[in-house]
Amino acid sequence: MVAMLQKMKGACQTLTTFNVQPILRGMIKSLALDVIYDTKPGGFKVIRKWTHQFIKHYMNWTFRASITIVSKLPAVWQKKGKFMAYCVAYLARAYDIPLHLLSIMIKLKSI
Repeated sequence: MVAMLQKMKGACQTLTTFNVQPILRGMIKSLALDVIYDTKPGGFKVIRKWTHQFIKHYMNWTFRASITIVSKLPAVWQKKGKFMAYCVAYLARAYDIPLHLLSIMIKLKSI
């Protein structure tokens, strides 16, 4: 199992828990079918935590913490959003920009 995963990493394939876990599950099923929980009640189950521990212990690899867009938002994102909306409203009023042009600009920026 370790050799196969090392070959995959050597081939520059991205290895995450979501693609390593099914590989490990399939290998264990093919090598020791009677051990897996799916086929035998009370048997072994390949879970995410076990996958992390296996990779850390036997392969000396680590996983990076995943970062989502939401985790990158500043704590005062609502306050900053309102401030930006007020700035846009002020500039539209000060420079007499028609409302339909603002909505077109917003749609173009979101593309």
